[in-house]
Amino acid sequence: MWKTHRVAFAIVIVAMLPMAAVQSGCESSGGTTVSNMMGGLTTTLPNPLAKVQKATVKVLKDELRYTSVSEKEDATSAKYRFLNAKDEKIVVTLDFVDENSTRINIHVGVFGDENLSNLILDKIRKRLY
Repeated sequence: MWKTHRVAFAIVIVAMLPMAAVQSGCESSGGTTVSNMMGGLTTTLPNPLAKVQKATVKVLKDELRYTSVSEKEDATSAKYRFLNAKDEKIVVTLDFVDENSTRINIHVGVFGDENLSNLILDKIRKRLY
């Protein structure tokens, strides 16, 4: 009986380790908060939503030449789904924060790709400035 409890406890501990790693993935970048949560990259840009929407579409379609799967936009949010040449899904979500701020979340593939997410974010930032 005790052996069963020890095995169950070990399983719970092992299952919680990835959550601890995710919680520690925060850093500061240029006055904005960037965090890697569940493989995604999230930050707040000091730009209006409409401007970030245009820059995001330009980067994903024109610069990176990804294939659009879906593009949804409204006055308070946007969600873009694209595929790259390796058929990895790239999802970019934008949310209105205030008149001059937009939250952006970039997620690549199933588990996330930090390098590609950062590349996309850097290209969007360059388009904005």
